[in-house]
Amino acid sequence: MNQERAYLQRIHEAYPHLMVKTARLHTRDGQFSDILFVDEELIFRFPRSPHVAKEMAFETAILSRLQRHMSLPIPNLVYHRADPQTGDLIFMGYRMIPGEPLSRETVKAIGDETALDGMATQLATFMRELHGVPVAKLGLDVPVRDGHEEWADIYARFREHLFPHMRPDAREQAARGFETFLSDPVNFAYRPVLRHGDFGGTNILFDPKTQSIAGVLDFSFIALGDPAFDLASISCFGESFTQRIVRADLRLEPMRRRARFYRSTFALLQALYALRDNDLESFESGMARFI
Repeated sequence: MNQERAYLQRIHEAYPHLMVKTARLHTRDGQFSDILFVDEELIFRFPRSPHVAKEMAFETAILSRLQRHMSLPIPNLVYHRADPQTGDLIFMGYRMIPGEPLSRETVKAIGDETALDGMATQLATFMRELHGVPVAKLGLDVPVRDGHEEWADIYARFREHLFPHMRPDAREQAARGFETFLSDPVNFAYRPVLRHGDFGGTNILFDPKTQSIAGVLDFSFIALGDPAFDLASISCFGESFTQRIVRADLRLEPMRRRARFYRSTFALLQALYALRDNDLESFESGMARFI
């Protein structure tokens, strides 16, 4: 049985009355889950590892609670199935949000300054809304991330698992960045907020007709942590566009130094997670600039 058929079988077992006419499996552009498009109307996500399954299980719990807080469309969960013994997610499904993944190239190709400012305002507003959600009222045990202990542990794992594969100058640069960041208590004096955790790349949907942001996807890394982590993620669209976002919400300006550090770790984090999940392709992609 091929993977697409196996996924359809899991859906049928959970929802036997869901009639599927067409299905299209997408396994690229995502390190942590496979995507099954059903009838070009529904999206089903299947975690690729037990670690991701645990994170996605929490995502299903929080999505419904976030709907009323967000001005941009986010996945509105319709289908999900968890392992009855572990609680880990087997799959989640929701109606497709119209739009296409936003890319750095798309942003660069937009020549309309008003459209770019409008998109930047939409994204800044989304971060302000998400970061302002009253976590205590969600009724969930939200994971806490981005503290000194976590980043010190990540640094130790980089040294153990990734540094042996890296060029000497790349190792030295990464070590210098971590040690500078970890040694300054100011970097951990922020007020923790609900942050997305992967707020960039293919998780931002774009409407080319209106030249506006159409929605935000994939909340599997959402946690109580540093708002600068989301600014770091959104900086994937380039410095000029990032500056527009900061101008749209000046509270982001003091976060830029922390965001630059987080941004510098993203490729290595990809490689580290890939090692954990035995994903050779993602490991090589993450390490490409450092070997």
